[in-house]
Amino acid sequence: MTFRRFCIAISSIFGSTAIVGGAFGAHALSYLPAERLNTLKTATQYQLIHAVALLIIATIIGGSSRSIRAAAVCLAAGTFLFSTSLSCVAILNWRWAGAIAPIGGTLLIVGWVSLFFFHPKSTDASD
Repeated sequence: MTFRRFCIAISSIFGSTAIVGGAFGAHALSYLPAERLNTLKTATQYQLIHAVALLIIATIIGGSSRSIRAAAVCLAAGTFLFSTSLSCVAILNWRWAGAIAPIGGTLLIVGWVSLFFFHPKSTDASD
């Protein structure tokens, strides 16, 4: 699987499951306490935002550098850990899973910082 295909595949999985999670929370889980519903909302929002980020990396930037690849892997792993752990707290009331969220959050930060180190090759002399 190419880097671009990996990013698109992960992006599509994150995007679709974020929509399902949001709809599930809004309809099937409306009986949950507001705190747990807000936790699920946070999980789905972060997941959807990072699905779009991975899609942008795949389609616009590509996989031409080590920093872009590191960013994509960190964003994918971070999103999975962060959103999944918060979803488990919200839906299953597994409070212990909340301890995993900071690991995912840290990976998300590392992913975004890795993008800072990306220097695209420019063909425009004014860049």
